[in-house]
Amino acid sequence: RTGANYSGGLTMDQQSVSLVQLVISIIGSGLGTTGVGLLFNRKFGRELEIQKAFLTRASNVHAHTVDALAKLYRHLYEAQELLKRMTSNGRMEGEISPQEYAPLVTKAMESASMELLEGRLFIPSALVQQCDAFFEAVFEGRQNFALAHHPMIDPGKQAEFWAKAATVAYAKVPKIVRQIEEAARVVIHGERP
Repeated sequence: RTGANYSGGLTMDQQSVSLVQLVISIIGSGLGTTGVGLLFNRKFGRELEIQKAFLTRASNVHAHTVDALAKLYRHLYEAQELLKRMTSNGRMEGEISPQEYAPLVTKAMESASMELLEGRLFIPSALVQQCDAFFEAVFEGRQNFALAHHPMIDPGKQAEFWAKAATVAYAKVPKIVRQIEEAARVVIHGERP
C-alpha cells in the first residue's frame, strides 16, 4: 500500500458516506447554533426593547417630577418668606406694611397651588400630603394675622392672634418647608437625610 492509495481500510463508498456525514455535521451544527442564536437574539432583543421603553418612560416621568418639584418649591419658599415678613414685629425703613404683604402671600400661594395641581400626578403622595399641610399652616397663619388686625377684636386678643400668626410663620411653616425639601431631595437625587 502506498500513501496515494491508502484509504484507511475504507472503500470509496464508505469514504463518501463519512465525508457526507462530516459535512452534514458541520453544516447541521452551524445551522443549529445559528437557529438557537436567532431564537435567543429575538427573545432577548424583545426584552431589551421593553426595558429600553420602560427606562425612557421612567426618565421622562422623572424629568416631569423634577420640574414640578422645582417650581412648586420655589413658590412654597416664596410664600413662607412673605408670611414671615407679614407677621414680623420689626420693619425695615421703606418696607411695605404687613397688610401689603397679604396679597403677595396670596399670589405666591395661588402659584404654588397651581404648580401642585399641575404636577400632582408626578409627585409622590406623601410629598403631596406635606404640601397640603403647608397650605393648611399658611392658611392658619393668615387667619390669625387677619384676626390680629380685625377692629372688632379686643386688643389683648389681637396680640394673641399676632403671636399665633408669628409662631406659624416662624416655626410651623419653616418646619414643613424643610420636610418638603428633604422629601423632594430623596425623590430627585435619592438622597437620604
